[in-house]
Amino acid sequence: MYAIDFSGSTTSGSVNNVFKNTIRNIVNLGASSMYGIYMGGSATTLNIHRNKIADIQMLGNTTSSGILFAGISIRGGTTVNINNNIIGKLVATQLGSFLTGTTSSSNYAFPLSGIHITSPTTANI
Repeated sequence: MYAIDFSGSTTSGSVNNVFKNTIRNIVNLGASSMYGIYMGGSATTLNIHRNKIADIQMLGNTTSSGILFAGISIRGGTTVNINNNIIGKLVATQLGSFLTGTTSSSNYAFPLSGIHITSPTTANI
């Protein structure tokens, strides 16, 4: 579940800006990953600033491996600039039961995070 999803809407060489958004009061009852802002595309530059992400709940059966819950998740791009965002009150009731201590593609040592970054060339936070 994604509140703002840039996974398929960016192209190489593009500049994308995500700013002044309020993402709040979202409840995920399913067993899928959840992100306030997600970027998995190939934008050259992504600027994420002055967003408010709060009161997001993951209440479903999230005990399977590979589930991630993040306020902001970045898995692509060349340069990512993240600043002046407020992330708070992310609630997950069942994430802790499958912690494995690994960071492979199917398991996460820390499945709940405010900002989760895996693959941009440069991340400025």
